[in-house]
Amino acid sequence: MAALAGATLRMRRTQLVAGEFTIAVLVERGQCRGGVGQFRGGNDAVLVGVESAAKHRGYQVAFYHSNESLAQEEKDVERMRAAHVAGAIIFPVSDVEYDEAIWQLHTEGFPFVLVDRYFHALDCDYVVVDNF
Repeated sequence: MAALAGATLRMRRTQLVAGEFTIAVLVERGQCRGGVGQFRGGNDAVLVGVESAAKHRGYQVAFYHSNESLAQEEKDVERMRAAHVAGAIIFPVSDVEYDEAIWQLHTEGFPFVLVDRYFHALDCDYVVVDNF
């Protein structure tokens, strides 16, 4: 997943401070456990991997948490954009077929990758696991 995200974001690096670049990670839910969030039944290793790969490539990571709220996700997307992040890795809110904030990012050509969910009508990069 980190390689896909890196390839997508490589095209648009926004310099923030002294050569540092930021990737936003929007997560939909989580429980704090030992300082590391546990998302989707234990995918905290994914988040640690994202941060590790990002650091290795000269990026820093900013985490946003929507708490399964579309309204909060919309606010987080606006905060992320105001911070001029280079791109985003997004765990979309559950049980929705349409997410205006994500569609808007796509329309504007903002680089992002969806994780664990995707929208059938949206042609974008995504990473999902086949648990069957």
